This record gives sequence, C-alpha cells and structure tokens, in this order.
Amino acid sequence: MKSHFTHSAIVYGLFVASVGAVCSGAHPAVAAPSAETPHRTVLDYFHLLPWLGIGYPATPQNVRDLLRPENNPVIDVRHDYLRVHPDSSPVEQIAVFRSMGKTDLLAVSLPDDESDYNTFVLYRLQNGKLRDVTDQTLPMAPQTDRYLYELPQVGTTIRVFKFSLETQSRRHVFDLQWRGGRFVKVQ
Repeated sequence: MKSHFTHSAIVYGLFVASVGAVCSGAHPAVAAPSAETPHRTVLDYFHLLPWLGIGYPATPQNVRDLLRPENNPVIDVRHDYLRVHPDSSPVEQIAVFRSMGKTDLLAVSLPDDESDYNTFVLYRLQNGKLRDVTDQTLPMAPQTDRYLYELPQVGTTIRVFKFSLETQSRRHVFDLQWRGGRFVKVQ
C-alpha cells in the first residue's frame, strides 16, 4: 500500500509542477529527448519551429504567447496534434506523422480561406533543427495558392480543399493519406 501511495504522490507532484509551469507562462518541463527518451511530442516540435503563424520568428516569448488561453490552443499530445487560433491571425495546425525506423515528419498548415496567405510545410529533424522536406515528401508539389491543407487531429489523412477568395468558399478535392512512411494522394 505504501508503494502505491508513493507512486501516486510522485505523479501528483509532477502534475502540479506541470500545471504551475503552464499557468505561470513558462514552458512545462519538456526535456530534450536523449538516448533514454527518444520520443518527441508535438509540443517539443512546436518549440523547434523556425517561424510561427504568418512569419513571426519563433522566439520563446512568441511561442509562450501563442499557447496562452486567449489564443484557443488545442494541445493533443496523445494524437500528436496542436492548433492555435489567435484572433488576428489564421488557425495554425501542427501534426506529427510517425513511422517505424524513420525520423518523425512534422506537418505545419495555416489553412486560411479568408485570405491569400496559406502555408503548408513538412519538416524532418536533422542535426537538432527542422529541415523543410515538403518537395521530397509529397506525391506532388504543394500549391498553397490554390489549396488548403487541413491536418487531422485524429488519424493520418490530410484533407485538401480547393478554395476561392472571391466566393469565400472551399471544396474538398483529394486526401493525402500517410501510408508506410509516405503520403499517397487519394481522390
């Protein structure tokens, strides 16, 4: 019984420390992966992004600001998904795609159908930095001037929409399914 109590007290202590760090505006204790902890979370990757939103540098202060409650963050570590939606900016979605024996793939999308600013980038971690591998990874060139890429919170299928600024509308045109460590275009 004492062992169960000790374990519960430790877990509770870690929970309280994490909540306290988040509430104070500090980044929760997310250690850099080492040989003992090779798994990175979507939050770990978010902190490694070279830029945020519509071109803001990814300084520690900007990252903390985006994760504040007023920016409506959705942080789903279990499903490797993160979304923020600041009032004055488009939604930013981030998802991690994993496969056995390969480096994780990080997808970043700003699917904004109210402006002509849309972004879709795929990254892999190399030498401690995220490297753009979009052109090498997609089955076709990304066309952010014509398409919006909506990342999944659950699952591994990216939904792609054609959009029209004039009519402020969008229409589903195809999916990108993550299969065997690569994306496959599905009509």
